Amino acid sequence: MANAHYNLANLLQGRKRFEDAVQSYERALALKPDLVQACLGLADTLVELWRDEEAIAQYNKALAIQPHPSGRSSVLCLLNYRAQETPETLFTAHRAWAELHAPAIASLDLRFACTADPDRRLRIGYLSPDFRNHPAADFVAPVIEAHDRHQFEVVCYSDVARPDQFTKHLMTKVERWVAIYGKDDADVTKRIRRDGGIDILVEAAGHFTDSRLPVFAAKPAPVQVGRWLGYPNTTGLTAIDYRITDAFLDPEGADRFY
Repeated sequence: MANAHYNLANLLQGRKRFEDAVQSYERALALKPDLVQACLGLADTLVELWRDEEAIAQYNKALAIQPHPSGRSSVLCLLNYRAQETPETLFTAHRAWAELHAPAIASLDLRFACTADPDRRLRIGYLSPDFRNHPAADFVAPVIEAHDRHQFEVVCYSDVARPDQFTKHLMTKVERWVAIYGKDDADVTKRIRRDGGIDILVEAAGHFTDSRLPVFAAKPAPVQVGRWLGYPNTTGLTAIDYRITDAFLDPEGADRFY
């Protein structure tokens, strides 16, 4: 039973028995070569074992069976760490992702609920799967807490599956906290638009696992920003207007690759 071997592989991976998990995924695929979930699970496990070339091959196999943006995002993540890739090839690969999975800007409804009142507070939305005990949260939490509340209202869209003490702490530091875990991208996009008046929406995960790039591709806010120390490259999306970075991540001349 291919599905039984696949489920066993998932359990082994969860126990960090990666070599054993690889064997079970491979057995599942031997029985059912088009089991796309097993291809993706095997690829994820190979990444844990630093067998990146094999992982890319498995992701591409899964994409040949069933094209999906998250699978292509996983390939992009791995390309960042291959010495043979250049800024030019990485830029081309990221733009190809956007051309496949993001609507053209010209097709979007770019009418927003924000009012042009210079005396009101700007409303900033942060969307992240990492509002929890996670390295990325260590960088964004001090920024969220340091916003001048006389000038900015802060809204967090939390895609956290298992909230922890860090999550609970951060919830007390913002005006509004919106849990979006389990909601599909279209529902999240509608929610952000329905909230009304989000002036700046900050993207925090890039092409890493659990990112919500399709939400940003739909441009629910008039200004959208890629966050520093979130993802070490462009998202490929023309719907992202700015990137916060520094000279270490993006030395002089890097602008043309965004």
